[in-house]
Amino acid sequence: MAGVSYSQVSQIERDALIALYNSTDGTNWKDNTGWLGEVGTECDWFGVACLSGKVTRLNLYSNSLNGSIPREIGNLTGLTSLNLSNKTMSGMIPSELGKLTKLEQLLFGDGERNDSYFTAPIPESVKNLPGLVD
Repeated sequence: MAGVSYSQVSQIERDALIALYNSTDGTNWKDNTGWLGEVGTECDWFGVACLSGKVTRLNLYSNSLNGSIPREIGNLTGLTSLNLSNKTMSGMIPSELGKLTKLEQLLFGDGERNDSYFTAPIPESVKNLPGLVD
């Protein structure tokens, strides 16, 4: 896409990160360094790793996320690792996670007992992701 630098993510990926921040009470995270910064800073936000203008890793383990995973997370199609392990995560796991076909690691538990506080089972679209490693 013209005008996108090596480290700048697309607007749709930025919007997905912002949706995650907003739906998980980002203002009260343990570390929200850089989050909601200016366009082009997304790859410098705490817990975000990028490669060639795509978010590839999102690691917010034990960062006091409180809330649910937004459907927009499915727009981070370059993700290979997603770690949202937090004791205070709840709600439904969105089926849109099934669009993350490059995903190799997906962690939702509380980080201690690997329990989750989600109200529904993991959607089939997520269970069938081809790259997930046990």
